[in-house]
Amino acid sequence: MSLPTPLAPVTTFVALRDRPEVEPAYERRLLEELEEILAEIPHAQLAIQWDVAAEIAILEGTIAPTHLQSPWQEIAERLVQLGKAVPPAMELGYHFCYGDRGHQHFKQPADTGLVVQLANQVAGHLVRPLNWIHLPVPLTRGDDGYFAPLENLQARPDTEVYVGLVHHHDGISGAQQLRCCDRVRPW
Repeated sequence: MSLPTPLAPVTTFVALRDRPEVEPAYERRLLEELEEILAEIPHAQLAIQWDVAAEIAILEGTIAPTHLQSPWQEIAERLVQLGKAVPPAMELGYHFCYGDRGHQHFKQPADTGLVVQLANQVAGHLVRPLNWIHLPVPLTRGDDGYFAPLENLQARPDTEVYVGLVHHHDGISGAQQLRCCDRVRPW
């Protein structure tokens, strides 16, 4: 089950001056709903994925202004807290996202560097298993330069890394033409 982080709807739909007050209330209710879901679905049949798009947009500077005083630190802390809300026996992942409005990213990432930096901050402070991270690959990128920052990924050996290679515009055939899969190694 993929869930939006509280920051996503608050940043999108709440006035800047009200965000500091609304975000904690929204987070409390979202975590209550997560508890309701966990009470109904057997943990072995459920995995939780946090959708991290607004956070990426803030860090890329495409959402401004923000109510966050120290965005990198505060975003990492929020993502760690959300991860801690998922029972350790259940699978947990983060979908680091550059959006998909009209099948377009809100910004074309220069490379995987920003996602790697954020994933390292989250993985370094998460006290439970992190089963996967998912990161975007722009339609036109399969080059070594795009994937080079993955060499700096500090996730645990059992964390799987999924790359978004299948796009609406060219589907599986387009993904099969990229040679990046030979260069992206499992961790």
